[in-house]
Amino acid sequence: AAAGGDEYLAGLVEQLVCAQATLFAGSRYASWRRVCVLGRGRFGVAVLLRDDVGGAADVCSKEVNTEGMNIKEMAAIENEVLVLRSIRHEHVVRYLDAFHQGALLHIVLEYAEGGSLRAAIDAAVDAGGRPFSSAQLSRWLLQLARGLDFIHGLDILHRDLSTKNVLLTAPPSDASAAVRIADFGLAATVSASSGLASTMVGTPNSCSPELYRGERYGRPADLWGVGVILFELLTLSTPFTAQNVAALCQQIITAAYDDDALARCPHPDALTHLASRDALFHTDPAARLTLAELVDRLGHVADSDGSGPAG
Repeated sequence: AAAGGDEYLAGLVEQLVCAQATLFAGSRYASWRRVCVLGRGRFGVAVLLRDDVGGAADVCSKEVNTEGMNIKEMAAIENEVLVLRSIRHEHVVRYLDAFHQGALLHIVLEYAEGGSLRAAIDAAVDAGGRPFSSAQLSRWLLQLARGLDFIHGLDILHRDLSTKNVLLTAPPSDASAAVRIADFGLAATVSASSGLASTMVGTPNSCSPELYRGERYGRPADLWGVGVILFELLTLSTPFTAQNVAALCQQIITAAYDDDALARCPHPDALTHLASRDALFHTDPAARLTLAELVDRLGHVADSDGSGPAG
């Protein structure tokens, strides 16, 4: 597979042309009732759909108006469909169907009723800064790591891991709440020979140093995103904030996060250390914590606090 850029885009568009006739055929979800808007994103809205006739479980439809989209925008949307169709894992949001209604493209996914980690963090802040439990964070992080490991095993980089793009199957207060990785619009396959990509994409606050340095990047770039997610869950604040892109770039390249915020959070050192310059925030991707090392260290966190293995 191509590593990104024009070559990758050309190959993707060719796939889309071939798949278009069958990929977006009629769907049983076309007759389901639109209940409410769940959220709004870069390209459209997420809508809750309900089966009033058969009583099947609610689903989420990502509705995208494709009218007037350029080829790159259309490729990003339909790339998400192709990637999601290829992934079946308990910690990746489940793809159900995709269909067109005129210019409106519906991508039908399982409904994660707990919302995003970003929404959970905002709610915790609104509640006076009530922290999540360490056991809960360890469990979510392990689930995220397992889902990401599966994705990487398919030679796919997510390239936009953030708290907005990780969902929960139930409210955070529910012990059964589990992680689902979502939003694969910027995902890319990596070269089988190098495991690297080169296109600059992603949420600015979550991009890795190697992206800002203009270097080719691989799986460690997604691990940096995991570090940003963990930091936000630990401290209920973002690690990198600046008034302009140049200042943000400098912060990220030097891993100049808020040390005081990390020191103040009520979690064990074994957990907070994972979001440090010696682990997920190492500026050298070759020295950054790997997924295997992350899973191993999370096991030690669970052992130290007596919570047992994270599920």
